[in-house]
Amino acid sequence: MLSRCCLRFAARSIILLSLLTWLPTIPVGLGASEDLRETPIVRAIRSARPAVVNIRGEKALVTTAANSTRPDPSRRVNGMGTGVVIDERGYIVTNHHVVDGVREIEVTLYDGTRYIAKLVARD
Repeated sequence: MLSRCCLRFAARSIILLSLLTWLPTIPVGLGASEDLRETPIVRAIRSARPAVVNIRGEKALVTTAANSTRPDPSRRVNGMGTGVVIDERGYIVTNHHVVDGVREIEVTLYDGTRYIAKLVARD
């Protein structure tokens, strides 16, 4: 059972993601009202957006039988997540579960360009 703290965090995260998804659909007015929408949060999101990437990969499912924990190569699932480009060399930081067990990592940049990535390190 999830604790009350975890549920509260999940609810706040969903609300924040909903707001961030909904924000770009609001038409921006002209003149003074445009300045009111240019908050520090809006500026931060706008400046960070090009560094956010989509990460996609395919991995084998782990069998659920009590006597086996080996991946079944015949059962594959597509995985997806996001990451952030942290330097000009192209290093990306993401959560471990996004790339754990993934055979080939495909990264899509903000402009739609796709690359095959290599896992360099994990923690």
